[in-house]
Amino acid sequence: MEVEALQKKRRGHSSRKMATKKLAPAIEKSNRNAGKGSRDQKKIGFKKQNDLDGEEITSNDSSIEENKDDFFIESEEDENPDEKRTRIAKELLSKINNDVDHEEMKDEEEDEFLQGLKSQADIEKDEIVANLLKRRAIDAKGKLHRKLADRLDIEKCSTVFIKGHKKAITDFVFTKNEKKLYSVSKDCCILEWDLEKGTKTIFNKGKKHERDLKNGGHYDEIICCDLSRDQKLLATGGKDRILRIWNTQTREIVGKFKGHVDTITSVKFDAMNDHLYTVSADMTLKIWHMREMCYIDTHNGHIGAALDLQAYTADRVVSCGDDRQVIFWKVIEDTQLLYKNTKNDTNCLALIDDEHFVTGSIESAIDLWSFKKKKPIAKLKECHKNNTPKNKHEFAWITTIATVRNTDLVCSAGIDTSINFYKFVRDDKTLDLIGSLPGDEGFIKGTINTIKFSPKKSYMAYSVSSEQKLGRWFTSKPSKTGIHLVKLAYK
Repeated sequence: MEVEALQKKRRGHSSRKMATKKLAPAIEKSNRNAGKGSRDQKKIGFKKQNDLDGEEITSNDSSIEENKDDFFIESEEDENPDEKRTRIAKELLSKINNDVDHEEMKDEEEDEFLQGLKSQADIEKDEIVANLLKRRAIDAKGKLHRKLADRLDIEKCSTVFIKGHKKAITDFVFTKNEKKLYSVSKDCCILEWDLEKGTKTIFNKGKKHERDLKNGGHYDEIICCDLSRDQKLLATGGKDRILRIWNTQTREIVGKFKGHVDTITSVKFDAMNDHLYTVSADMTLKIWHMREMCYIDTHNGHIGAALDLQAYTADRVVSCGDDRQVIFWKVIEDTQLLYKNTKNDTNCLALIDDEHFVTGSIESAIDLWSFKKKKPIAKLKECHKNNTPKNKHEFAWITTIATVRNTDLVCSAGIDTSINFYKFVRDDKTLDLIGSLPGDEGFIKGTINTIKFSPKKSYMAYSVSSEQKLGRWFTSKPSKTGIHLVKLAYK
């Protein structure tokens, strides 16, 4: 009797294996025909269930429940290599699509890219995944180039004006989520702007010549500022020659560093690590460590005042000055590359990508550079015309220049002039003027000390003041001193 029972049990197990093998193709066929309507799906499902009921399965409900895991394992083992690759590709594609939906740098161009891939039925799923992963990897390295200039609709851009500082605004910085903006001024104050609510808050109030302020504020003009990559630290510097580090959540000062012997003209956080870089009119580049809150090193190279600074990649920065040269600093190697401009000074600097950058000068000229060439590869002369009746035959200083990193969009501005937008043509190595933002009177009255694009490319902001941030060579009282927040429109 025991032998007969054992044989029946084996026959039942063999029957379940046969049923499993027959059921797997049916499920695959059902999935392929899923788009034919719910009615057909029900018919397919019941038909295969009836086939399953017709098999000689002698096991009771408890034995089926015990072998549930074996059922699914055997189904996966029955997959051929093509089916398995397709299933894995679908899972990866679903995960990537979910990540893309929440990605901060997602834009319309990437949407079109994804839709184009999905609409091509002849492309294998694994190829789609490979292209998406490759694009994501290139973007993470900062080497994904987007075409933005042709999509910008300057005429449909709207502007909101915000004011709060009593003296010339010298610098400002957006937060990553574009909800806040921090600005600094010659009035020794730091303001925090809530762009969603349209309100401002005094982040810190300094006072000129007051060296013993309890709140740790500046006692001379603030010239520059920048935010750390985690948005928790705000760095400011200016004419009091002291670098200050602020906690953006508590608004308290967490570090004060002395070392520069002249005005701190620019400050930048390294996007890849905990380093902070400063340049000064004392012709030096200094490096600070923010986690340890300590000084690291000083680098010399400029033979004139260093005026602007941009973070390139990890442990690499680019600076320019009134010595008519640009320096590419390799911090770890303690080496530098010099780019000399024999005709124009280098008043301001902006990086286009990891191969090109632009500089602006007081001669109203813009120079296009390649990191592989020691001299400019292209020049634009007489870019900005002074629109005031007194100086209408002269050309305006270029006081600031900005780019949207890894795109083809460049813009510049100066004194009593308009904001010009340029398209960087990579193949021809040229800058083509595509339009301008003229302002209410046909030009923007006053000095534009800073232009910046927001991280998500939703806004462009520029500050208008009566004087330049490092001096008062030209004074032109604007109608209002403040920040113009431009909502960018795209075609």
